Amino acid sequence: MSRFETTRFLLRGITIARYFYKKIRGCYYDIMPKALKPLIVIVLAVALAAGAAVYLSRQPDQPEETAAATRADIKDGGHIRGPEKAALTLVEFGDYQCPSCGAYHPLVKEILNRYPQQLRLEFHHFPLVTIHPNSMLASKA
Repeated sequence: MSRFETTRFLLRGITIARYFYKKIRGCYYDIMPKALKPLIVIVLAVALAAGAAVYLSRQPDQPEETAAATRADIKDGGHIRGPEKAALTLVEFGDYQCPSCGAYHPLVKEILNRYPQQLRLEFHHFPLVTIHPNSMLASKA
């Protein structure tokens, strides 16, 4: 169980305990024995402390190893901008009607301007025809 799931589990437990506490307090407040009220509070506090102890005793998640850079096997035919012998090639797949691709474009231009001799851009059309009806025509223009 991840830390997020553990936290969510604890919060659900607190929510359920709070619900029943309000129900008991609202309905049976007058007839509940005075000794039972502190007992409920103690049981809830012990359950919360036990959950917190389990959560805090877990080993921290180990960060994943970063994979080494690899060479992608991409078909030729992309539009290339930059020196042929550049140290790095940025391969972009884009759709002319995609708002996210359009928002990403200024960043690509900035990176290309910052590293003009070290970086080459290879752009491939990737029309998302299911959500952008004119993207196939735009990619052929």
